[in-house]
Amino acid sequence: MKREKEDEKMLIRRSMEGDLEAFGELIDEHGQQIYSISFQILGNHADAENMLQETFIKAYRFLKTFKGESKFCTWLCRLTINLCINYKKKQGRMVVLPPEAIESLNNEREEEQNSNPHQTREICQTIRAAIDSLNGPFRRAMILVAFQGFSHREAADIEGCSEGTISWRIFKARQYLRKKLAGFQENN
Repeated sequence: MKREKEDEKMLIRRSMEGDLEAFGELIDEHGQQIYSISFQILGNHADAENMLQETFIKAYRFLKTFKGESKFCTWLCRLTINLCINYKKKQGRMVVLPPEAIESLNNEREEEQNSNPHQTREICQTIRAAIDSLNGPFRRAMILVAFQGFSHREAADIEGCSEGTISWRIFKARQYLRKKLAGFQENN
């Protein structure tokens, strides 16, 4: 682990000096996570691909502002979230559908022999609407902790708030989603 941090610091230093190969290694290391966060916030692959590119273009441009006070990944995720927020402000509402929800729905559908495609579509739309209706900070907290696997401390660093605030946001988001989806589960 210590070796990995030293290697990453070396790659960052080399990238700051203009070494594009070193920066390419940073992209390889963090690209999948940045893409995943972008996809979960933006809701489609094309926008997530564009945001991945935009994030690394901005990261390279502003790499000299990275002071090393937080993890590089934290800095990149914060940059990604800010870019996604700004993009969605221009485009309209945020849509987040976690991959787990899609996979779960697909598995349910396969298990049902007489699957009704209209019912499956309705389930997807209901889950999407419930997650979409979460307030931005609550949605981002869920993405970072529940879907990206960040600790509450890391999510707090990314969001620029306290660890307690992240814990509270996740608690409230889960409570809200349970209430929002409870009636739907009973009807199906």
